[in-house]
Amino acid sequence: SIAAFAPPATTQIARQNVRSTQSFNKRTQARLIATPRDGTSSSRPFSAASMGFGPVRKGVSMPLLQNRERSIVASNNHAFSSASIPSADSDRSAGLLQYVNESVTASKKALATLWKFSRPHTIIGTITSVVALHMMMIPSNVGMLFALSPLFLKVVAPTLISALLLNVYIVGLNQVTDVSIDKVNKPNLPLASGAMSMKQAIGVILTSLIAGLLIGFLPGVTTAPLQFTLVASGLLGTLYSLPPFRFKRFPTSAALCISAVRGFVINWGFAAHAFIKLSSDIATSVPIPDLPLKVTLIAAFYTVYGVVIALAKDVPDVKGDEGHGIRSFSVRLGQDKVLALAQWLLSSVHLAAAGVLLFGGGGGMATSNGRFLAAGLAVLAAESIRRERQDVDAKKPEDSYKYYMHLWKMFYLSYFTLPLLR
Repeated sequence: SIAAFAPPATTQIARQNVRSTQSFNKRTQARLIATPRDGTSSSRPFSAASMGFGPVRKGVSMPLLQNRERSIVASNNHAFSSASIPSADSDRSAGLLQYVNESVTASKKALATLWKFSRPHTIIGTITSVVALHMMMIPSNVGMLFALSPLFLKVVAPTLISALLLNVYIVGLNQVTDVSIDKVNKPNLPLASGAMSMKQAIGVILTSLIAGLLIGFLPGVTTAPLQFTLVASGLLGTLYSLPPFRFKRFPTSAALCISAVRGFVINWGFAAHAFIKLSSDIATSVPIPDLPLKVTLIAAFYTVYGVVIALAKDVPDVKGDEGHGIRSFSVRLGQDKVLALAQWLLSSVHLAAAGVLLFGGGGGMATSNGRFLAAGLAVLAAESIRRERQDVDAKKPEDSYKYYMHLWKMFYLSYFTLPLLR
């Protein structure tokens, strides 16, 4: 039982010690038996030199040597039992510690794989959009510090959890149906690299879909806009990836799916849900002026953003898409033209938003200070989008993917400005 917990090297050394000590003790005990205690000779004479003591010194009696030998045997046995073999309790503790360390390492690896499977840039996009839209719906007489209150967290937390679970379902389903393409375009993704099995991936996406819908439809949590947002997002995500529909094969239908979810569905759905919940839960609620116009302008802005995301995401993937019959705009028109179009669209819509905020009264949006700050950020974003495009070689996947991720950073920044438009 000790060998089962001890490391292999320790076990081997312990066994060697056992054999050598037992052999020594047997020889010593045999000689002790052959020599009587009174020191008289026997049929097997005792030789002190043979025992390693050297010649018997004059004046040293045989019984004294025998006592020394017995002491050595006992000392060897004690040393072996106390030093050579660790106790069973210490070995079990070491084995348990090793098991805990291995379990922690395996758990970290599994979480890292799941995080990569969830496509982190989309997860961050969902978090920023849901939280920002809820913050924008806080009545102006309450103050932004209300976003730190338990009441606000009670409203936003279940909404965010259900939205994130639907996000995992949508991006996970796309990976399940695109394994062969991802082995060419994105070989580091969990399914394409073999870090996650197909069975595990299907289990994750089905669990995410069911749990997300169950949480979003809970009494006290749900509203009609939230139900619409979750169902519509899940349905469009399914049509985008799953055969026989697989809208992603056709560039126009693919762009419509992405822009519809990132534009109208998410922004109208979560904004309306947040307005209903916060109005009913805050005792002193104040109607938000021009809410339909405000949300419509925001949805229009992000609809264009969705089109840009649909265009730019396919630029690094031409090799795999072309080899598997996916006729994206990048395959049909060329990567340089598509990336240039994406940059122009996104820069233009940012400048248009700044113009509405500065000269169009903001569409009923916020105070002048909030509008000016949001407009300034929009102009800076437009310039950043244009400047970053200058050094990109669209035919190099690493360049175009880096630029694509820069567009996502501008996406996050744009949502951070929404609370300024209350």
